[in-house]
Amino acid sequence: MIIIFDSDEINHIDKYHNKLSVPIIFISKTKDKIQEVNTPLLHYINENNFNPDILMNKIYQLTLHKDFDSIIDQILDDTDISVIIFNEQQKIVYVNSPFTSQTGFEKNEIIGRSMNILQSDEHSLMFYDNMFETVRNNLKWTGRLKIKRKDNSSFWEECIIKPLNKYNHKKYYIVIALNRNDFIISNEMYKQEIEMAVAIQNSILPKPIKKEKIVINANYYPLNKISGDTYHWESLDNHKYIVLLCDVLGHGIGSALVTTVISSILRDLKNEWTTSEAFLKALNNSIIKLLAQNENSQDYYFTAIFLEIDTLEKTLKYFNCGHPPIYYFNNDSLDKLHIRNFPIGLFKNYEFKSNTMNYNESTELLLYTDGLKDLDMDYDSGLNILETVLRRYTEESSDLLSYIEQEYLEHYFDKVNDDITLISVKLF
Repeated sequence: MIIIFDSDEINHIDKYHNKLSVPIIFISKTKDKIQEVNTPLLHYINENNFNPDILMNKIYQLTLHKDFDSIIDQILDDTDISVIIFNEQQKIVYVNSPFTSQTGFEKNEIIGRSMNILQSDEHSLMFYDNMFETVRNNLKWTGRLKIKRKDNSSFWEECIIKPLNKYNHKKYYIVIALNRNDFIISNEMYKQEIEMAVAIQNSILPKPIKKEKIVINANYYPLNKISGDTYHWESLDNHKYIVLLCDVLGHGIGSALVTTVISSILRDLKNEWTTSEAFLKALNNSIIKLLAQNENSQDYYFTAIFLEIDTLEKTLKYFNCGHPPIYYFNNDSLDKLHIRNFPIGLFKNYEFKSNTMNYNESTELLLYTDGLKDLDMDYDSGLNILETVLRRYTEESSDLLSYIEQEYLEHYFDKVNDDITLISVKLF
């Protein structure tokens, strides 16, 4: 195994002089050449939980060296980590020997081909679009990928994809796939984990409400099986109902876990119900307190819509916590309900503000997460398309959720890049 280090780091590593040595190639800042030395590195890697990001950063340093083209094969072929480099057109421009061993593709068979030759059916098109969009925006993507081999079999790898700064005036992206046994996740194990997460998420979602004066339904479209969206509703008494829709920042397992936490907190708070304002304040403080215990969880705030509906008084109190506005249908007209608060989980003891309105018979509300309008296009274009479709909706044509699915999602689903949840609340 050959690891790339800057010469300034060698002295720090050299203290493990009595441990097993492995060859290292390092780049000298002061000398215009690459040197190879034998330095005791293995213990250093094990003791310090060597991060693949180090390798990636050193590869980038190497791209700045004038001898890059002549030495990249020597360095990357001697690692036990698969490496792929692709360009802005998603064409593969480089693979190393561990990659060819793992996939069965020879270098001359894969270079120049599109990255989609490695895509498996395990992930949706939205998943891949989101992955490539992340690195196109100069951000690092990390996650588990199921990669297809030449013989159409597939395998799981823990991958890091990161943009490289322009080399020879061109933009490239590098994939580091970890082939070590402690990082490889078997297909079956990963499926079992995801299936369990899906089952848990689905188990906490409420069943539709169909009463004489109120009907509540939802459609739920996770981006990649599990979701950062969740929702909850229930009756406080015979005529008062609450509805909550949440969209946790990001998506994937981390966001999905936060949705289960929200559900648990909701159950506890319901038993202490006083007012909607007090309920949201307590939910906000509980989330902040819980996530503050882990510094890696502090970014998991969420946007939300909260409704309190009184079917006897025919009143609707609504809160918008950093979320897209509510669409409001009444007498074939379409309006948006606005009231702005900060997202939940940002500021302790925040006082949430609301609006209250009286509603008429045959009123319908559409609550949704922003994946519905944030298509893979200009923001305003996506919003304009959605509103154009909604303005054509009439109660006689279909129920609202089926209408959106047929007239909007079926046409634009390939451009969706986030979880989508739709909730229809019909009031009579």
